[in-house]
Amino acid sequence: RYEGGRRTTLNGEGVAPAEEVLAQQARGCSVRLSWPQRHSTKLWGLLAALEEWFGCGAGCNAYWTPAGTQGFAPHYDDVDVFVLQVEGEKRWTLHPPRSEEELLPRASSVDFEQASLGPPLAELTLSPGDLLYLPRGTVHQARTPPGGPASLHLTVSVSRRHTWRDLLELGLMGALETAAASNVAFRRALPRQHLSYVGAMHSDSTDPRRAEFAQQAHALLSQVLASLPVDAVADQFAVQNWMHERMPPLAPPDDARRLAHGKPNLDARVRMRSRSVARLAVEGELAVLYHHAGNTRVYREIDEPQHIDFDLDAAPALDVLLASYPKYVSVRKLPLETDAQKLDVVAALAEANLLLVREPAKE
Repeated sequence: RYEGGRRTTLNGEGVAPAEEVLAQQARGCSVRLSWPQRHSTKLWGLLAALEEWFGCGAGCNAYWTPAGTQGFAPHYDDVDVFVLQVEGEKRWTLHPPRSEEELLPRASSVDFEQASLGPPLAELTLSPGDLLYLPRGTVHQARTPPGGPASLHLTVSVSRRHTWRDLLELGLMGALETAAASNVAFRRALPRQHLSYVGAMHSDSTDPRRAEFAQQAHALLSQVLASLPVDAVADQFAVQNWMHERMPPLAPPDDARRLAHGKPNLDARVRMRSRSVARLAVEGELAVLYHHAGNTRVYREIDEPQHIDFDLDAAPALDVLLASYPKYVSVRKLPLETDAQKLDVVAALAEANLLLVREPAKE
């Protein structure tokens, strides 16, 4: 509850008992339900669709706020948010980021004092069915008008830690390892007594060794950037984040009837169940297919990204299946040497619930 310029959070340990929640509601406190998609198939489907569209994980919270009250202090979030008003009304006051440093932030803010915000960017009231988009860094606060019903709204979020900065942070670590392994210059000791001419205390020094030191550092950094494996980094970033944390796929009724149950035969035609249900990566002597079909609706409940390991010989067939979506592909025509290999690949995909199947008789 936010009152008198101060927010009070009454979270306890574990699951809140219903009687305690009802008692706090009666005192004018807001209630936040985290991850309501665990309990609602419609929200599960909404988040799964947004993840497919944006190519990143999506989240959701539900907020119930009594009439005439406010639950949170002014603040900004580290995610892009879609506010969906479900019941009642809510009055929103929006402020722009206070500085360039707070534009599209990676972390959520502290609670702000009202006096620090300046004039509002917008003031608006959401009614049931209304949608409001808040980019990361938008300072916001919301209050349920007095004299009416309580407010219920959903916040659906995307783009958490899904920036160029996050991708490059991962990529540069790998690029540095690659460059150091192939170029002995990275492994040489730093110059003797380098601390006698570089560092803040020597920033005004005219010692020529300073320029030589900076030139060498910049030259090595250029080699690191040249070693950046963009494709491999994109795969690794997608696997470690998106594939690991996204919702399991929710099949529409028509697709659910075509999900492979058992092993497809050579005469069957198959396709992946969605465009981005899986991601192929080459790791050493293996073609590794990462997927999210085994995920649950609980955020990262599975300890690591789900994957199927294939011999490299299977990579061309996997490429065809991934690239052909949404078209169906004949199992018999997969680019593998033997029928046994073709059947092994589609059997592994079917077992992981990644394939839709059309039998010839249904054409």
